Amino acid sequence: MRLFQHSQTNLNQLSRRYLEFYYETVLQESPRSPVHDTVYLSFLVNDNAPHALVNPDEYFIGGEYANGENILYSSQEALLVNKAQIQKLFTIFTERNELNIYGRRKYLISNVLASEIPMEQVRPQPSLNEKAAFPIFGESQREKSVYERTMLDARLGFAVASPSFFLQEGRRQVSVTFVFDPSSLANLRQVLRDLSLASGDSGEEVFIKSFLEAFQLEITCPEGWYPIRKYVVNRVKTKVEEEDFSALSLRFDLERNEPPFVAYQAAIHGGQYQTNHPLLKILLNSQSYIYPYSLLNELVLTQIDISTQVKELKNLQLYSEIGPLDAANPFFPFGAVPNVGSYLIVGSAEIFQKSLNHLALHIEWFNLPRDSAGFGGYYQDYKAGLDNAAFEVKLSILEDGRWKPEMPEEQQDFKLFRTKRTTPSAEDASTTPQAFGMLSPYTHLEDIDVVRMKLPHNFEEMYKPNAYSNTARRGFLKIELSQPELAFGHSLYPTVLSEIVTENAKSSLIEALKRGFAKKQPKKLPNTPYNPQIKSLSLDYASSSVITLNDRATHATQTDRGRFYHILPFGEHQVYPDQGAQHIFLLPEIRYQGALLIGLSQLHPPQSLSILFEMAQTGSDSSEEVPPVLEWSYLSEDQWRVLPESKILRDETSQFIRTGIVVIDLPREMQKGNQTLDASLHWLRIAAIEHVQNASPLRSLCTQVIKASLVNLDEEGKHLQKPLPAFTITRSINNLIGIQRIMQPLPSFGGQAHESQKSFYTRLSERLRHKQRAITAWDYERLILERFAEVQKATCLSNMSSQASHQANSVLIVVSPYPKALNEREGLASREKLYEIKEYLKPFLSPFVKLEVRNPAYERIKIICAVKMIEGYQYGLYLQKLNDALNDYLKRDLLQGGKT
Repeated sequence: MRLFQHSQTNLNQLSRRYLEFYYETVLQESPRSPVHDTVYLSFLVNDNAPHALVNPDEYFIGGEYANGENILYSSQEALLVNKAQIQKLFTIFTERNELNIYGRRKYLISNVLASEIPMEQVRPQPSLNEKAAFPIFGESQREKSVYERTMLDARLGFAVASPSFFLQEGRRQVSVTFVFDPSSLANLRQVLRDLSLASGDSGEEVFIKSFLEAFQLEITCPEGWYPIRKYVVNRVKTKVEEEDFSALSLRFDLERNEPPFVAYQAAIHGGQYQTNHPLLKILLNSQSYIYPYSLLNELVLTQIDISTQVKELKNLQLYSEIGPLDAANPFFPFGAVPNVGSYLIVGSAEIFQKSLNHLALHIEWFNLPRDSAGFGGYYQDYKAGLDNAAFEVKLSILEDGRWKPEMPEEQQDFKLFRTKRTTPSAEDASTTPQAFGMLSPYTHLEDIDVVRMKLPHNFEEMYKPNAYSNTARRGFLKIELSQPELAFGHSLYPTVLSEIVTENAKSSLIEALKRGFAKKQPKKLPNTPYNPQIKSLSLDYASSSVITLNDRATHATQTDRGRFYHILPFGEHQVYPDQGAQHIFLLPEIRYQGALLIGLSQLHPPQSLSILFEMAQTGSDSSEEVPPVLEWSYLSEDQWRVLPESKILRDETSQFIRTGIVVIDLPREMQKGNQTLDASLHWLRIAAIEHVQNASPLRSLCTQVIKASLVNLDEEGKHLQKPLPAFTITRSINNLIGIQRIMQPLPSFGGQAHESQKSFYTRLSERLRHKQRAITAWDYERLILERFAEVQKATCLSNMSSQASHQANSVLIVVSPYPKALNEREGLASREKLYEIKEYLKPFLSPFVKLEVRNPAYERIKIICAVKMIEGYQYGLYLQKLNDALNDYLKRDLLQGGKT
């Protein structure tokens, strides 16, 4: 029997020996050798070393084999390690909506989103057990709830700084008119027409809806930023002959109870605005009828006109001949004994440092004579013609230390008092008082000729304390008593009083001698001279200024008139004055769908920088999804400058589809100190111009990275059965001068164990059948299954694509990988894997075949079962346990490749 077993064994091995002879002897084939795995290594330079060199073939220790031998990895290339590290990560994403106008599609930006990726969650570290995945270029938030949102609405807009905005109190009205290059208005007009066609509303209705809540306005006040709730936007024609508008005006009001509009202070208001003028911030409102960016993004500014009107300004500095006056109580404007030449000086840095278009003075008098004839009755005993119209003042203004106009005849005259109206239709306190009549308690000097005063602006002194002295240069108005010569009769009063007293005394003596005559009444003593007293005084004024942006010659000379800024998601940028600006757009330019902003510290350009991006393997529908179209740029002088493709020395990520190293040569022109972003860092921007949705999410990243491959393998090859865990390699065989730390941020990858005999026979037999050519469906499927061990099932569908079931010359491959864990609900190949399968098959195809590789579309089913539980057990607990057990059983069977 035992002798027979030898013959039986020999006979049973005949087919195997035949295969061995044919495959190994005739065909000279052999099982595939093991493929050594690869690791990423990141280095950190010592504090006292500017850089350090890692040479090729440096050995790093990855643990020990069972026999005590070190597991060695060798660096594949040289790396000059510098100190550059990533400190901040920002993402920006643009939401887009489709507008359908009679079959014509138009895409409008519906929102701009921004977020900061926490560095502690993407910086590799052993304590980070679970890595989150962050959309590397941002993602849409349209279908997310408030609690699910990963990005916030970006602050985007523009700001204007101008001394004309310095408005401390009173009833204030501000109007800002933005004048545009006529050629840049075409897009705004077209979008408004498209919205009108799509909605059925008139053009006027669409404009009102679009700009009713388009902006969020904020102004600088003493406590911070003050929001403006109500404003009006209007279209403006800057020239009469224009057929359509060429400017947009923005108008809002500030009431007396609202805070002052004051100068910007970085410590209070934040930001990096390089100005000491008041600031108006205009942000786009994401909750408006239409997001304003698509309306305004192509507008080119040529001019900004600022007009302000203030009424009832009472915060004034008052002086008379005797010194400062307290406006909180009634005061004597011309001193205790007024004379011709007596004066009241009114000071206000807000008003008199500006170039005025209008100026009005309002006086409320205190304790005026109540005589029905006014001053004519009050001074009737003086017999000097002192009536309501007799009192006049002259106005002059302080300019360069001199009162102007200097000649008295050039100074404007005003009647000082007004009379009350005599009929209901007449205006009270008219500019020309009646000689006799009841005095009005109010005097309004409305027609002050500001042109005669020749007052240019002087914004430099506006924010300084305003106190009058002999050395004062500007900021004051003088109201000088000029008529009548007797002023208010103080010099005449003793004479008049003496005459009346003497006359009364004579009358009394005569009456005493002539007792028989009727008694004559003595004359009434004259009224004491009236000394004018003011209860309150206020000024109205209107001012305007112009910021000309299209004339480059004035860019350096008009800085005192104002500045213009773009407000970006993470900073501000001054675009006027800017000598290098050819055109100044109303809004910052966004030409991308999404962007990643990388802030680098300790960078000293020119330098090369290697960055490892670990991308999450997310499922994709099809290999026909185009990778993102990327544009690399760097920040210099607050301008994003495109990085030439030649500066991207290596990109293993395939446009951020897979994990890999990107090596960049950063130019000398790359600078820090920018206002747009953190000034202490250098900034890189990776912008996805198109197909942003096809980028994989980011898990982690680090700098100063190279790859190292396994050098020595144990005899049994057990090392390749599973990856080398992350953070295993921490040291090298030789001491690396200047290197402080070595880190392995990710597990090893790419390793394959020695091919088994069964796999060898299967591979070779299938190879002999399809002859490395993809012709039949079986050929496609076997080529994929042989090359990609992670694929559980591959199905080839001829003359089909994702778009059509009958399409000639098309081949659709549906692959289903093994689920990696029980917690995965379904097996989906990553976008990287779909691209890899397609690229692998291309050499084996006919050039006329259009190949597509995609994931299956899973149909979810729900199974409802009726289960009866034994009484006495917790029904809810055991029902959940049963449900989990059934799910685990089905998933485990799927992992093993079986069929349930």
